[in-house]
Amino acid sequence: MENELEDIICMNLNNKQTIDLATAFIDAVQTVSTSINAVDNRLGDLIEKLPNEDK
Repeated sequence: MENELEDIICMNLNNKQTIDLATAFIDAVQTVSTSINAVDNRLGDLIEKLPNEDK
């Protein structure tokens, strides 16, 4: 019984570590995505200010 409880506790700890890792990964991806979107928006603003060669 004690070994079974220890196994359950270890599995739960591993699951928590996996979830924490996944959460950190998702947070990092969202941060990078936000940064890329900000750069993209800024580039779009700068491109709009460039002289239009078609005029």
